[in-house]
Amino acid sequence: MRPIVILLTLLTIQQASGMVSGFGLVVTKVDSIYGMIKLDLKENRVTIKGPDNRYHSLVASQVNRVIIGKGFKQEQYASAVFGADSEIYFFRVLSEGKVSLYYREGVKFSRFDNTPFPPYYAFIGNALYSLGNKKECLAIFGLEEKNMRDFMKAKGLDYGDQRDLTMLFNHYNGVEGSQIFAFKD
Repeated sequence: MRPIVILLTLLTIQQASGMVSGFGLVVTKVDSIYGMIKLDLKENRVTIKGPDNRYHSLVASQVNRVIIGKGFKQEQYASAVFGADSEIYFFRVLSEGKVSLYYREGVKFSRFDNTPFPPYYAFIGNALYSLGNKKECLAIFGLEEKNMRDFMKAKGLDYGDQRDLTMLFNHYNGVEGSQIFAFKD
């Protein structure tokens, strides 16, 4: 059990520093590259050492997906545009479907406003919406808002808990019980 705790602690430390690394896949606009990945969330840049032993350094605007790890230990990151400055950031994908749930701390609406947005975002179509509170979160579900509120209440889910919020979106997206985007302690 001890090695798992160390691995999860290391991953948490990497995420807190803005760096995530491991073996995985980078999907660009024109290619897919397998190899060792270093994802820098502060700089919105990914570096990958491909199977040809060449290093590729890409900014978020050049990348669709970054998948690090495999199976239950997999993390996915997607690039998306947000804010008045149309900045492109990497967001961690917590749930994917009709309404995807993304996570990213420290995103600011513009370079003139230092107020960070709440860390949760809904991705619908090609648009990204900040989820500031429980009311905004439930409104995202449109006609299903009442059903989702009832589901939260029945399951005792807390809007402020990442695991619970992921469960809510997985339920809406019809992927209940899915471990693909499972929360890691």
